[in-house]
Amino acid sequence: MPPVRARRGLVPEQFLSVREVSERLAVRPAVVLTHVASGELLAANVSTSATRPHWRISEHDLARFIEQRTYKAVPPRRRRRAKPANVNKHF
Repeated sequence: MPPVRARRGLVPEQFLSVREVSERLAVRPAVVLTHVASGELLAANVSTSATRPHWRISEHDLARFIEQRTYKAVPPRRRRRAKPANVNKHF
């Protein structure tokens, strides 16, 4: 693969096929293609044929996709203190 210009010079970019991505995510290739078609997962078509695309996904875009879909735990809400039993309500 040719190097891709990064912020600090040229860095070789690693690209994965749809099959490799599906193996990493433990899903079928059709699921990966669905995410590519919806735009959730960025991919480049490297095919020279107009009839059948050959998608390649960069490591960086796959990592960003996984991060966006990872569940982030919400901190627990603080509980109100229980009022003492001897307090009277006047309203």
